[in-house]
Amino acid sequence: MSRKFLINTVTHWDEPPRARHQVAFALAEKHQVVFVARNNFGKIGVKYIRIHSRLTLVNPTFPIDYRLRIRIPIINEIYQKWLFKILKKKYSDYITLNFDFTAHLIFNFFSPVIYYCNDECIGNTQYPNWFTDSYYRICEKKIIEKSLLCIATSPYLRKKLSRTNSNTIEIPLGANSIISNARFTPRKDSHKIVLCLMGNITQRQVPIELINNILSNVSYKLVLIGPIEDSFRRKLVSMKNVCIKGVLKGSDLTDSLSEIDIGLALYNKQKINDGTSPNKLWQYLATGKPVIVSELKNLLNMNFPPKSVYIYHESNSLMDLIQKVYHEDSELGMQERIKFATNNTWGKRMELFLNVLNKSI
Repeated sequence: MSRKFLINTVTHWDEPPRARHQVAFALAEKHQVVFVARNNFGKIGVKYIRIHSRLTLVNPTFPIDYRLRIRIPIINEIYQKWLFKILKKKYSDYITLNFDFTAHLIFNFFSPVIYYCNDECIGNTQYPNWFTDSYYRICEKKIIEKSLLCIATSPYLRKKLSRTNSNTIEIPLGANSIISNARFTPRKDSHKIVLCLMGNITQRQVPIELINNILSNVSYKLVLIGPIEDSFRRKLVSMKNVCIKGVLKGSDLTDSLSEIDIGLALYNKQKINDGTSPNKLWQYLATGKPVIVSELKNLLNMNFPPKSVYIYHESNSLMDLIQKVYHEDSELGMQERIKFATNNTWGKRMELFLNVLNKSI
């Protein structure tokens, strides 16, 4: 049965693919989907862009930047009333998937609403403060309580949401559905190990000292995919063995990942929350690449194929781990990773979601 979905977010469409983008693409394979991006700064208005026949992008503009807007309750709620009133006129019969943890007024305009939670946003800002966090907690609690269904992407988030709404299910992140053309390259002594760091690359999220250790080794090449904070770029010790790709999507992203040896998902653990699950991990596995990831609670109970996901412990040597991962890689390992990713695509995740939704409506 074909359905229509309105996906409400606080995310730009042109960001590196995140859970909300992947959900939109997966659902739009068979269903009509409208993706509501966070507001741009400018004269108040709404722009509609057709991505393809089943996917529409809504780009609002508002005279206050979204980073300030969501921190000031009265402004944020004026914005919500304005935007949701406009959207209701066009999409009143759409099922709403809400990724915005502040959008508690959405229930005044749409029904049913599903809260899709893929991060712990409370206290997760660059400059956390009591006032903002209190406002966020109040908003999110209302959203959790009123939602027909809550979806959590990790055990930590499922436990948190289910305390308030018993109709909470866990749907992990997934891999994209683009088939990889990656081939295993026989190891040569002269071959530089090609590492990839992907995502929003900032000093807050990524440990710059680890990246500089990599760049100090002439036997490594580092590929950077995604937007890079200027202050992060300035602190890199060398650019000689760095390749900056910018934001990539679709086949461009898959083709670039097919050329690397190891994917990196390294985090400043003091700056991330217990709800963190790296979407990039799945993108690496979908191209058959082994991954080195920081020690995260939400990965401890996941069963990945052997020699696919290596946990980096801060007390150990990252350089030694890179060598280990590189020399343990094999054609069989690549095939197993792609097979695992194929069995855990966003398409399959959305099949699970739709089955649960059909029982809930």
